[in-house]
Amino acid sequence: MSRKIIVALAVLVVVAAATYVGFFFFGGKTRAIDQILRKYEFTELDPPSTLAPPGTLVVVNKEHPLVIGVICGSSEALGDKLTDAVLTSSSSSSKEAEELTGSFRLGAENKTRLAGEADSKFVKRITLTLSDVKLLELPDSAVFQLIGNRKDSCAKALEFRQKRNSKVSMIKAVIQANVVYQIDFEGNLDTSAKAQIRERIAGNLGLKIRDQSQDMIQGNGLYWGVRDDESLATVSLTHPPITGAHVRPRVLPVDRSAAVIREPAEDK
Repeated sequence: MSRKIIVALAVLVVVAAATYVGFFFFGGKTRAIDQILRKYEFTELDPPSTLAPPGTLVVVNKEHPLVIGVICGSSEALGDKLTDAVLTSSSSSSKEAEELTGSFRLGAENKTRLAGEADSKFVKRITLTLSDVKLLELPDSAVFQLIGNRKDSCAKALEFRQKRNSKVSMIKAVIQANVVYQIDFEGNLDTSAKAQIRERIAGNLGLKIRDQSQDMIQGNGLYWGVRDDESLATVSLTHPPITGAHVRPRVLPVDRSAAVIREPAEDK
């Protein structure tokens, strides 16, 4: 074999290896969603939820695994005019939204968790595609402007949690997106078996299947990550926020995902 051929083969091997590494680590949408959320200091919601828009008052019910309970919905905490005060950035103006737009493949652990230990072997892969990704953020000024609209029942619920020394905070920003989960099955699985697995995956995601003839699950307007601000939860008509040069406190960690429940469970 001539020296030119050996050199050419060596170059091909290097190019192929570089292409594989580049695709695997940097290839557009092979990055993990949780890594991007952590990069921008968002707490991942798993599964994604619609229960905690900006302005929602939340309580930490459990640390491991992390479970967040809703004390007051956003409209209860700050009134019906809150929606107009929330700022919105799309993928054209937000780095967070830009990086989260596109397709991502779920890892083996998440695939098993969603499909179940017994049925995960019949699922080749689950790919999710995020679209219409937005960053929604509540300005501090809106909290001061709208605090007088807080419902009395919300104020009492918040006071109840604070008196019990619970970890309480307000959701300040969220990442919102539509999603399509594409399920690719192994082998020649029959229609009935596929339907059962799809239903289980959809149930674990808290979503409904719109078209039973397709191996897809869709969800719209879901929150994938949240950023909280503990000091905003202390604001009331008679109680100004904590002041000083210290870092704005948060109670939700960014190093693990959180599940959100509608009714806060009693503290154990």
